[in-house]
Amino acid sequence: MHTRLAIAIWALLAGACSKATVTDVETPSSGRLIYLKIDNQHSYLVDPRSHACALVLVHPDGNAMIGVDCQVLAANLPEAAKVITWAPPAPAAAPDTVTPEAPPPVPPPPP
Repeated sequence: MHTRLAIAIWALLAGACSKATVTDVETPSSGRLIYLKIDNQHSYLVDPRSHACALVLVHPDGNAMIGVDCQVLAANLPEAAKVITWAPPAPAAAPDTVTPEAPPPVPPPPP
């Protein structure tokens, strides 16, 4: 696990592109990791061997790695869908079109 984390941090620091890019990182003990860089603060790390995905956040005050659902990631990021081959993409979210319910009927006035 420490090797994967070290490689992930190295890949995070080595990236310098402003668009989403895909980088394969070979680790001696655990195989292939895929690093998807979104911008200088947001990236995703995909581990095909363990079927795990994580959001990597970089900030001057500290960094964070948060586990995310690979199926949802594949549905929302085309670059991720190309490398997450073990899980079919989740269905796309329905458009935000909510029809309001009719108001309740007004009772008739008292006689």
